[in-house]
Amino acid sequence: MKASTVFCRTPLAASALCLSLTLFASTDIIANTPPPAQACEKGQVFYDSVPKQHNSYFRNMLDWLENTTLDKQQQADIDNFWQELVTREEKLRNFIDNADSVDSPELDEHAQSLFVLNHILPDISAGLKHKLNMPCTSILKSEYQKVMGTHHETLEQKLKDFSFHDLPISGFLDQEGNLYNPAKYSQLDPGWSTALAYYIGYKTGFIQKAPMNQPAYLDLSDRTDISILVVGDWGTGYWTDGTDPSPAQMVMNAMQQHQATIAIHLGDEYYAGTRYTMDGHPGEEAFNFTSLWDPGTEYSFALGSNHGMYDGENGLRYLTLESPKFAAQNKSTTFAIELSDWIIVGLDTARNDPSTLFQDGALDPVQGKFLKKMGEKGKKLLLLTHHTAISLDGKKQNDPLWSQVNKYLGRQPDYWIWGHIHQGIVYSPSSAAGKMVGRCWGHGAIPVGTAKELLQKDGSCIPEISYYSHTPYPNPDREQKLRIRNGYGLLNFSGDQVNEQLYDQYGNLQWEDALNFSDE
Repeated sequence: MKASTVFCRTPLAASALCLSLTLFASTDIIANTPPPAQACEKGQVFYDSVPKQHNSYFRNMLDWLENTTLDKQQQADIDNFWQELVTREEKLRNFIDNADSVDSPELDEHAQSLFVLNHILPDISAGLKHKLNMPCTSILKSEYQKVMGTHHETLEQKLKDFSFHDLPISGFLDQEGNLYNPAKYSQLDPGWSTALAYYIGYKTGFIQKAPMNQPAYLDLSDRTDISILVVGDWGTGYWTDGTDPSPAQMVMNAMQQHQATIAIHLGDEYYAGTRYTMDGHPGEEAFNFTSLWDPGTEYSFALGSNHGMYDGENGLRYLTLESPKFAAQNKSTTFAIELSDWIIVGLDTARNDPSTLFQDGALDPVQGKFLKKMGEKGKKLLLLTHHTAISLDGKKQNDPLWSQVNKYLGRQPDYWIWGHIHQGIVYSPSSAAGKMVGRCWGHGAIPVGTAKELLQKDGSCIPEISYYSHTPYPNPDREQKLRIRNGYGLLNFSGDQVNEQLYDQYGNLQWEDALNFSDE
């Protein structure tokens, strides 16, 4: 995901990751911790919504760091991480300073993360400052509450919609359609700090990267006609979404109605795709993804992603890829499926991504050589990655990934589908993808709204986009008021032609196109 970061309300209390915390400050303060160098504002803010498992993990990691010295690279990675959070918080600072004049804030999925880490349980915040030099947040508690109360139309509406920190339940959207409201997996969910916790653990060496087998290969070269389901960023688990099942559950139910042979997940199991809970039971990867994955297909594949990398891909490797459901993948996050006229290549663009929080995507030489080898088969090539080939608005290419793919392959892929951004988009030849068929299908489960930057004033799509899936919820409750439907894609291959379909979470066909990849 291009991670977005709400407060758990009473109906969500049963969620495996929304266990209530005490309303009182913890007495488990790290012994002999000196005062931080900066005079940070003290006080706990996030009482009810930061996962208990997350806090236990933080304490274990901080205890481990007591007897650990970081090498230069690890220290540089942590320093860069803090600087990244400071930079992202500047967008929140700008919004606070101009709140009365901003209709659609340009915030960031981790704009509040530094504030969250400074205001979770006091011993954890103190430990992060003492052992890893976490900087203070520039946001005061009073300012944060101001942010939570800026988008009410009238005082009457303000009182009617009151929830945690005065945030209206419907929330508000930024230009990219990211949703800020008190719903699970929305932008302001302190649970996203779980991803930060595990990222810190990985970068300090507390978590080791899981080993992977050599790239998997599935030979279906005798198949001319085949149907493949594709869904991205689906690993949220199931929860009660107002009066509805969660989008992930509805999407899976709809996917089961198709007679497909293969189902492919474009990556992201939330919050951090963990292998274990702190008490040793199977973690998020199991209860938010693997145990629920049931598309009814003969084969299933799962891509690596930034959220899976936060736990070093240990959840993906030892839970998902050990499951019989994913046997064809041979315990590797890189794979190829050969059809009569096509090579479908899945790459793990997070595993060796040097960017902070694995947000940009990159290839290593091993994957690059595998892509080159598959391209040399002389067939049409469909590339599947978690990270994007081009920007959300389709105006620019995503480097270094775009350049690396073209370098190793020696040309553009014929067809490229990705996730990471939680929208369903069909890009046009006017986009930065050019003649390559480019699709973003990362709208499998995360709650989002309409991305205004993809639409012109008359409501039509910008020239770079042929179709944008932004159908509103039918009969939404207050929490769903600004949301659009999630969905998935179905590819029906017949020789060198592909009938491409996009469905919403209710199983309604939203888009269809007959793609002819003939050289004639």
